Amino acid sequence: MKHTRSSLRQIIAILLTIIALAIPAFAEGNTLNVKCVDQAGSPVPGVKVTLFNLTAQKMKDKKSEASGVASFTKLEDGIYRVVGRKDGLAPAFYEYTQLQNAAQESVTLRFEPGSPESKLYYEDQAANQRSFDLMNQAVQVLQTGKLQDGEKLLNESLQINPANPAALYYLSILDVQQKKWPEAEDTLKKCISTAGMITQLQKAQGQTAGPSYDQLIQQAQQVLSQVPAFKLGSEGDKAVSEGKFEDAIAKYKEAVKINPKDADMFYNLGLAQGRGGHFDDGLQSVEKAIELKPAEPSYQELKKKLVELKQNEVLKKAQSIIEEGNKLYKDGDFAGAVKKYEEARTMVPENRQGGILVQIGRAHAQLKQGAEAVAAFQKAMEIAPDQADYRKALAQYYLGNKQYDEALNVYSDPRTTGKTPPDQALFTLGQALSNQGNSEVAELAFEKALKLNPQNVDAMYELGMLFYYGKKNDARAKELLGKYVELGKDKAKLDNASTVLVVIKRRSP
Repeated sequence: MKHTRSSLRQIIAILLTIIALAIPAFAEGNTLNVKCVDQAGSPVPGVKVTLFNLTAQKMKDKKSEASGVASFTKLEDGIYRVVGRKDGLAPAFYEYTQLQNAAQESVTLRFEPGSPESKLYYEDQAANQRSFDLMNQAVQVLQTGKLQDGEKLLNESLQINPANPAALYYLSILDVQQKKWPEAEDTLKKCISTAGMITQLQKAQGQTAGPSYDQLIQQAQQVLSQVPAFKLGSEGDKAVSEGKFEDAIAKYKEAVKINPKDADMFYNLGLAQGRGGHFDDGLQSVEKAIELKPAEPSYQELKKKLVELKQNEVLKKAQSIIEEGNKLYKDGDFAGAVKKYEEARTMVPENRQGGILVQIGRAHAQLKQGAEAVAAFQKAMEIAPDQADYRKALAQYYLGNKQYDEALNVYSDPRTTGKTPPDQALFTLGQALSNQGNSEVAELAFEKALKLNPQNVDAMYELGMLFYYGKKNDARAKELLGKYVELGKDKAKLDNASTVLVVIKRRSP
């Protein structure tokens, strides 16, 4: 068989493709660029930069170029420590950085004057211990509330050992307390990353001793997830202090979406809603706070306050409607007044409806709806049995409707008269009726007073004089005035009674 030149070229191309596919691609590895600068940020050439692959326990070094950069290529995957030393400068280092999957990373080493022979924390146990001592001092200082002093000690500790996850965690919490949100997030991320890399190194090196950072990582991750909510809560607090309650409500709502288990944030939301007049929403929020933290007394206090504020707000609206009813009543639209009063009544707790019911009773009375009027007055009395004004309203209705026995029975009830003895209250009523020219009912009031207290000499005198002037019953007038002369002490009345008795004797021998 013969092959043309064209067909041979095709076969060769196919073979080359197969060979290319069969040969594995060369792994380029990771790249790390180390930039060396002084305190002013200017490049520092000639620095001996050493990379320690802590995972593989290997090292590599290179001098920084005129640009201050030392580039390392084709690096194996691993966790690296970067150290730079140069005559006349204190050593600078960076830890840790993790390289994997052909990563390209950059770190910066910042140098200051000093001896290149100075020991770093991992080279000097005393320096390492000094770092932990500073951290512990910081914790103690922070517990006394001295935030700035504690922050200074933590930064000193991290300057010696920047890879201490516990110190990073404490610093992040301090940032949260001081509302340094970007710093808090950065420090928390570094804490999580550093603790994670140390844990990996421990496993890679088969270490069973040493601290476990799993719990710290979980705590830092939890705080990191809540920082946006903390920030929103802080913004909400500021809005509340400025009286911008709607803005505060919006901030707190976003915060509880992020962290729906933050009882204090629900409390703050309820407080802002209450101050903004959203009492029902506020009660729902504080109920959620109580559900999350049942033993917190301030939550119960806020709930009670919101209930009171809601009731007061409702009462204000009800009072406005009552005033509308009063105007209708004054204008003679009694049916319209009843409707307004009934509307207001539905908005008020039953134990506070007495005054409205009295107004309803009076309006029904004007409409000649006696049964409805009496029912309203009696309901008011049932709600507040010791409220004398409600009882007097019913008595006045009875008087106006000429139901005198019923009226006097209400007036003679101690719950109507209050601190005044019933017989004395009836006497006062009798006087008022007598002055109004209603001698018929005045007589009934005086008689009722004497029935309750036969020794009420003032009632004796007034009733006797009514009988005398009305020429109704001289015998009864004589009896009453005679008894007054025996028991009375008012000289003017005694003189009048004696004179009248003489006239009665002449008039009715």
